[in-house]
Amino acid sequence: MRITYWFFVLVLLFSQTVLAFDSERAGFVLSGGIGYAPTAYTEISGFQNSRVTTEGIAGSLIAGYGYNENTLFLLMLEGFQTNTHTIVSPSESIIQGFSGVGVRFYFDDIGSSFFISSCIGLQRYINSNKSEFFHDAGLGFLIGGGYEFTENFQLRTTFSNGQTKDSFNWDHVQLIITVSFILY
Repeated sequence: MRITYWFFVLVLLFSQTVLAFDSERAGFVLSGGIGYAPTAYTEISGFQNSRVTTEGIAGSLIAGYGYNENTLFLLMLEGFQTNTHTIVSPSESIIQGFSGVGVRFYFDDIGSSFFISSCIGLQRYINSNKSEFFHDAGLGFLIGGGYEFTENFQLRTTFSNGQTKDSFNWDHVQLIITVSFILY
């Protein structure tokens, strides 16, 4: 009885997975990308000369649902990692990123379309070697756009801005360019 139960559960799960990726934007969408953050900065709000500008390797993950062929609702994680010099410590490894919910609109058919995105969520700043202060996540936003040049590949550029908090308020801005693989 138990083997029969698990057999039917697995059949249902696999059949839903097959239907999820049917080459149409309407329905389940999953995407991952890698790229570059050519410009990112962090500064203490209200302090002159506190800005630290850096660059690093970027990544993104997106899961969502296509309402129709042109509109997607998204859960997005995006950020970058770098080794940098900061105000307080001579060298540290940081991860700065954004996670949130949003919408993406495609202007044309699958495989050759420009698109725009906007999200609202949390801005994060994580110090990998714990040499500085602990930052609480804060409210942030993301806007972006790109081009889908084949059915499963996209080139995206996003701009995000937000604030984190420790004993100071910190402003964070990042520009990220990624090449993404998308399944729909």
